[in-house]
Amino acid sequence: MFENIHNAKDLLLFVGNYSPHIEAVIVILSLLKQIPYLKGYLVFLIINNFINWILKSSIGQPRPNGGKTLTGNDISKKDIENSDDMKYGMPSRHAQGVFFSLTFLYLVRKDPLFLLLGLFLAVLGWYQRYTYKRHTLEQLFVGSVVGIVIGYISYLITKRYIHTLS
Repeated sequence: MFENIHNAKDLLLFVGNYSPHIEAVIVILSLLKQIPYLKGYLVFLIINNFINWILKSSIGQPRPNGGKTLTGNDISKKDIENSDDMKYGMPSRHAQGVFFSLTFLYLVRKDPLFLLLGLFLAVLGWYQRYTYKRHTLEQLFVGSVVGIVIGYISYLITKRYIHTLS
């Protein structure tokens, strides 16, 4: 997994590829002392991924031609044909995931450092997904907007639920 990291650019592309996972770990660790919000985040993280799958399947917009894996290898036609997730790119799950997590965490913690870190991860993710031809700019933009909307709604629902318990 790390054998293809030879310089700073490779490291940044690697981080960009895993940006939704890194952001999710940051959110989980940041909310360990706010368990009701952590539970809400985890529930809506699953829902966010399910919504992405529904949108990709419904919209059916293909990914750009010539996509590459993180190792720089071409993605085979067989891989694409055997997976809707590999076949369709609208909206970008990476962008949606990062912006969902970023929005939720920022609304809970209101910490500009988390916002800056999340935006940095989002930029790396956008860069990696675009340069490796995994998504168009439109797919990345739409994924980001969907993630922000779901993150905001998830926060509101979680907050309301927490307040009804108190």
